[in-house]
Amino acid sequence: MNVLAFFVGPIGRWLVVTALVASAVFAAGVHERNIGWNERDAQAKLEDAQRQKVEADAIAKEHAKRLAEEAEAAKQQARLKQDFEKEMADAKTQHDKDVAAARAGSLVLRLPSTGSGSLRVPDSAVSGDTQTQGSQLPPEVTANLFGLADDADALVKDDNYCWSIVAADRKKNGTQ
Repeated sequence: MNVLAFFVGPIGRWLVVTALVASAVFAAGVHERNIGWNERDAQAKLEDAQRQKVEADAIAKEHAKRLAEEAEAAKQQARLKQDFEKEMADAKTQHDKDVAAARAGSLVLRLPSTGSGSLRVPDSAVSGDTQTQGSQLPPEVTANLFGLADDADALVKDDNYCWSIVAADRKKNGTQ
């Protein structure tokens, strides 16, 4: 009972009040500390969100830049393809004109020169037929050359067709 009497007395009351005030101050400090940590956590989360937004913006900007580069490369490739096709069409047109002119006789195929710069003369020219032949190829040789050129053109056409099949197969299978 002496212990209870001690707390009922004036000193005991001050001790009890002091203990209550100390525990209130301690609780307030703990509460403030928790608020401080919560604010730090919120600040850290905000900074993380801002950092992630900046990174996402940088990635989106880089992606847009690459898409623009790819689009420009595709345009340039389309222009090059168009130019190439035009050049090929022009070359084919000129080739067809040259072949037609040669067959008609308006384009003359000449004999190649030797290493000394002089022209090789056909046997018919040596025999005295220089007026009709000169340094011009004989008609049968010209016809044979046109036949070889036609065969070569057919081979190129077949080769291009085969390569288009290979390219389509590679594209279908996703290989390069």
